Amino acid sequence: MKCIQVLALALCVGLAAVPANAAEVGDPAAALEISKWVKGGPVDLEAVRGKKVVVVEFWATWCGPCRTSIPHLTEMAEKYKKDVLFVGVTREEADVVEPFVEKMGKKMDYAVAIDKDGKTNAGYMTAYGQGGIPHAFIVDRQGKMAWNAHPMTSDFEEALKAVIAGTFDAAAVKAERAEAERINNLTSEYFTLSGKEKANARYAEIEKEFLKHIWKSSSQLDSVAWNIASRDWKYQNLEFALRAVEQACELTKNKDASVLETYARVYWEMDRKAEAIKYQEKAVAQATSDREKEALKKTLDKFQSE
Repeated sequence: MKCIQVLALALCVGLAAVPANAAEVGDPAAALEISKWVKGGPVDLEAVRGKKVVVVEFWATWCGPCRTSIPHLTEMAEKYKKDVLFVGVTREEADVVEPFVEKMGKKMDYAVAIDKDGKTNAGYMTAYGQGGIPHAFIVDRQGKMAWNAHPMTSDFEEALKAVIAGTFDAAAVKAERAEAERINNLTSEYFTLSGKEKANARYAEIEKEFLKHIWKSSSQLDSVAWNIASRDWKYQNLEFALRAVEQACELTKNKDASVLETYARVYWEMDRKAEAIKYQEKAVAQATSDREKEALKKTLDKFQSE
């Protein structure tokens, strides 16, 4: 039921090519150069400097995840209205955006703006190497960029609260993201090599780096193990995949259906069929929705029939 995930940071949304001189956390935020304010506004970063934190979120009416995030942003806007201004920015035409916003009513209860000429998009999305929406940026009271990522992540509200409190550590965020990017690059290199070469000394070097730097992340361990087991690579170190997914199961206490599914797949590829069936059964038992259970059961049936 899972798809191949080579780059952990590009699961559901695209990443634009990051410019050589890309903007970073801690840099001054670009001005909001807006073609038309559809609801609320105008919001001027200079005018609210020292007074308000500003969340600038990029979205579109046609984007399903964007529509899903709108009620969440409205909830956040109400919860933090004393300290934060929320602005939703789209590049669509007014005759598309205005009826959508009107229909949403109180469900979209924050400022909405149209960036028709793309100047704001360039100052935020392009400058920070982002290509997928929804994507939110938090600008602190000093007008500096504090954080940016998908607005539905748990990190969003945590970062927002820290920025409001003045305790947000921009340097730590930069370091964490640099490390995440390094691991992504290693992952990309590993699977590019795996598709081309059966033997290469570089594999062992990267695997050592994986174990050293993602050993405490069940999701990253799960992703690497799944990627190894889910395709017929020229180089396929299933023993390494097994070690990674065993640790992921340890971290999740054998209660994560996705990780258990990966465990089963690794065993299946190792031709350890009985163990594969055992762990696929555990995955089905841990499913958190009917849809997930149905997909996992379909794989279990396949394993049992073969």
